[in-house]
Amino acid sequence: MLKKYLYAWLLAGLCCGLTLSAHEFYVSLSQIDYNPEASTLEISIKIFSDDLELALKTLGAEVHADQVDSSETANRYIERYLQRCLIIENEADKLAWQYLGSETEMDVTWCYLEITDLNEPTKLMITNRLLIDIYDEQLNIVHLNIGGQKKSLMLSQNTPKLLVTFREDE
Repeated sequence: MLKKYLYAWLLAGLCCGLTLSAHEFYVSLSQIDYNPEASTLEISIKIFSDDLELALKTLGAEVHADQVDSSETANRYIERYLQRCLIIENEADKLAWQYLGSETEMDVTWCYLEITDLNEPTKLMITNRLLIDIYDEQLNIVHLNIGGQKKSLMLSQNTPKLLVTFREDE
């Protein structure tokens, strides 16, 4: 009986400790979808707002996490940070993406980008260095949906760049 109570207290302590502390894992999630009707790559990036705030401070920005989606200054810094950290190449060409904006949802910030006038890619080189300079254990997960093919990448400090190949129409 005492053992049951001990386990219950231990479990309760763990749960409280996890909810009271800052997140202890460092992950960003990116989704890249090819839209054939618009000939665009649509990119959304989900990142913890407090981590984004730290990243923006490396650029000299004094932006608080709760101001990210309502501040034009914050959006300029976010765009500049993303330009430094997120590179997408098609064959040998670096693709120019347009920053569309961001929005905050609870403790995360969503950033939206778009690459226009693009034929369906057969190969993409993805470089994602988001937060790698801040957290050694940062993981950047990238999900891609191109021509009905779904692929996922896990990029990190050791592997910030990977090539993804999609089948060509025959």
